[in-house]
Amino acid sequence: MLDVLQRARESWSRPALPAGPPSSYEGVGTALEALRQKRRAAEVLFQADCPAEALHTTGEALRAIDTLAGALATKLAKHAASTEATLRECGVPASAVDDFVTLRAVGAIPATDDTIVEQDVQRLHGALRVCRVVESAIADVNRPPRERTRGLIAHGAIGLIFALIAVSQIWLAQLELERYPSASASATERKLETRYGPQNLVDLHPDTEWLGEAVPAWVDLKFRSPRAIKAVLVRNGHNPPWNDRATKDFHVELYRRDRLLARASAQFPELELVSLPVAVKVHAERVDRVRLVVDSVHGLGASLAEIEIQ
Repeated sequence: MLDVLQRARESWSRPALPAGPPSSYEGVGTALEALRQKRRAAEVLFQADCPAEALHTTGEALRAIDTLAGALATKLAKHAASTEATLRECGVPASAVDDFVTLRAVGAIPATDDTIVEQDVQRLHGALRVCRVVESAIADVNRPPRERTRGLIAHGAIGLIFALIAVSQIWLAQLELERYPSASASATERKLETRYGPQNLVDLHPDTEWLGEAVPAWVDLKFRSPRAIKAVLVRNGHNPPWNDRATKDFHVELYRRDRLLARASAQFPELELVSLPVAVKVHAERVDRVRLVVDSVHGLGASLAEIEIQ
C-alpha cells in the first residue's frame, strides 16, 4: 500500500514537458518507443542464452537514450543541453542518470558468448535497469497536459482504492496470521536472501517481495494444522525501483502431506507497477501445504509480492 501511495506522489511531483502541438509529443514518443524496443530485444536475447548479442543490443539502447534526450531537448528548446542534464530536468532519478553516464563510457564489448565474463553480465543488467527507469519517467512527463491530469487523477483514485482494499485484506489476514507458520522457496536471488526471501510473501506487506532465480521456481506455505482452501490470492511483484522482473505463468498445488489434492494455473499477462491480486480458484479439504510454481517470467526473473489463502 505504501509503495502505491509513494508512486502516486512521485507521479504528481514529476515535471511536465511544455505544452505543444501533437507532433512535438509524437517526436518524443517515437524516440521512447525505439528505446523500449531495443531494451525488450536485449532481454529476449539474454533469456535465449545469447549474452554477447544482448550486450551489443543494450549498447544500442543506451545510444537510443541519447536520441531520446535530443528529442526532449528540442521540445524544451534547449538544443545545447547534454543528455544527462536533459534527463534530470525531465525527472529521471539522479542515480539512474549517473549509472547511464558510467555505462555509456564503458569500452569494447565482447564479440562472442564464450568471452563474456560476470562483469559483462552485471553491466547488461545495469543497462536494462537504467532503460526501464528512463522509460517510466519520460513516458509519464511526455503526455499532453489534459491527458496527464486525467492520468494522475486516475492513478490517485486507483491508489486510494488499492489502499482501501489492502487495509481490509490486512485486517482479515491478521485473523489468520498464526496459520502461516513458515514459507520456503526453491531459491532466492543470490546474496539477497534476507531482504527478498520467501517470508515476504506472508508478511501482510505487499510492498515487500520475494525474488526467485531460474524457472521453474517454487514457494511452499506450510500450515500448523490442516485447513480447507477455496482459493489462493496472488499479488505479482516487479522489483522496484528497477521494475525489471515479475512472474508471468504460474500454477498452484494443494497437498496433504505428499499427496497432491488439487492444481490450478493462472497468468499475469504483463509486468505492471500497480498489480492487482489474481484469485486462483483451487479447492480442497484438510490441506497442510500450498505450493506455488513459477513457470515463466517477465524480464530478468521471478518476483511475487504476497500470497493469501482463502
